[in-house]
Amino acid sequence: MMPTCIFILSRFTLRVDNVLFRARDTRIYHSLASAPPLIVRETRGWEAPYEHVKRVLLVFPFPATLTLI
Repeated sequence: MMPTCIFILSRFTLRVDNVLFRARDTRIYHSLASAPPLIVRETRGWEAPYEHVKRVLLVFPFPATLTLI
């Protein structure tokens, strides 16, 4: 049996030390069964200064079992 759709998730994360954090997610859905073919693309993201992320992490620390690299 042939698949009737494809779902792709692409994640881009950028960290510039002492400057900013940025994350972008792109989701693509392609229906192979519809006529005409259906393609839906959704993009979301966020960006925050390094100091803001650092302050949030001090308020909500990681669990002791989590290792940061």
